[in-house]
Amino acid sequence: MSALGHPGGGAGGQTGSVTLDEAAAFEPRLRRERLPVRRAEHGLVDFGETVVGDVEIAVVRSAPGPVTVRYGEDLAETARTAEYTGGWFLDPVDRFEVGPGRSIVRSTGRRCFRFLRIDGADEAEVEVTTVGYPVNEPATFRCDDPLLERVWDICVRTTRLCMQRWYEDGPKRDGLLWIGDYRVQFLCNWFVFGDRDLARKSLALVALHAFPDGGLPATPVRGGVRQPDRLPYMRGVHDASGDGYLGTWNLLDYDADFVMATAEYLRLTRDLAFARALWPVVRRTAERLAPIDVVPNVPGERCRFITDNQPHKDGWWGSVPVLVAGLSLALRTAADLATTFGDDPTPFLVAARERDREGAAFRSATRGLHTDPEDGRPSDALVAAASAAGWLDDHAAEFDRVLHAPDARTPLSGHRQFHFLDALWRAGRPEAALRHVRRTWGHMLANGATTLMFEGVPNYP
Repeated sequence: MSALGHPGGGAGGQTGSVTLDEAAAFEPRLRRERLPVRRAEHGLVDFGETVVGDVEIAVVRSAPGPVTVRYGEDLAETARTAEYTGGWFLDPVDRFEVGPGRSIVRSTGRRCFRFLRIDGADEAEVEVTTVGYPVNEPATFRCDDPLLERVWDICVRTTRLCMQRWYEDGPKRDGLLWIGDYRVQFLCNWFVFGDRDLARKSLALVALHAFPDGGLPATPVRGGVRQPDRLPYMRGVHDASGDGYLGTWNLLDYDADFVMATAEYLRLTRDLAFARALWPVVRRTAERLAPIDVVPNVPGERCRFITDNQPHKDGWWGSVPVLVAGLSLALRTAADLATTFGDDPTPFLVAARERDREGAAFRSATRGLHTDPEDGRPSDALVAAASAAGWLDDHAAEFDRVLHAPDARTPLSGHRQFHFLDALWRAGRPEAALRHVRRTWGHMLANGATTLMFEGVPNYP
């Protein structure tokens, strides 16, 4: 199999060296395209693939009354009548009151969907104006497995749709920039579209709104990264003021991700000047992480770190050993950056070795695996983090053990799956990585996915 053609360059519009302020102020010329009008059949419209944009509908009613529009990645989602909520996420539904005859109604904000269900209209025609970042033509991928080629296609489309005014963790969700999601999205973009401008903006928005103690906002809403007017059903975003919950939320694993993301940006783009501008913020963040005490999250209180979401937990879950491994790697990376920019790397190396000593306590001699102290279980995310941190003597053997452990946790969050697959590949287990891709992404494709589904699908493996 082979990936063919790296596009290189960027389509965003910035050239040359830029400051943090200039990068943060960059407003890309979003590309808008008006799609052909589609007529609803039995109240349903299928656009064939997931789209992001604004919706205009010409409806006809014989008498005054309500018209309801429901949006979904699949048909099952459009059929729901009960309000779904993940705590602060509501199903995107538009409700209108129209008179008799023909009326024009418009979505109250941007929408992300493949299917539309229109209730209450005798007839309806739908026009969508899509919106997105102006990417280059994507790199191409060909292999002898048609399923993997389809997986590539939905991953490319997902990455492209998440590229808007900044990297959004999901255009269907809150539309915010989150550090942990950005890190994976940039890596996906780079090897597909080769764009750096949106990365510079995203990194600068975070860096310019660092907290006085060196911590970083998990999402920089203080920098104007808010979309309540565009996503009105996202009620949790509406109070995302600079002093609100989101504006003051710091996640230790995202701080570590920011260190890693800066190094990855520099390694791939070779943009030394911009990385140098980020370095003072990265250094303060790493200095804060070096001595910080890692303790489990307290139920009912704001999470200090999130490493995955699991069925046995209500919402996000934080694994202490996964975080400790991430801190070790981030501190070593900070040491490399310090050397690059003429600073002393020694404090970061000393702190990394201390994290390594902490990590040794999570090693189960009887199982030959690192395990979570909460219940003694191993996890795919933990072996991947331990591998990246250099804690393993035999990476391939440890992956073999965790893959055959019946009680091992499997990562459910997209960014943790990315790191797990990357670690599997680096450990010399590409067959295992491809089996995971075929099972998980293939399951979404079998259920009609044209992007990576926000909610997953029934009987998600």
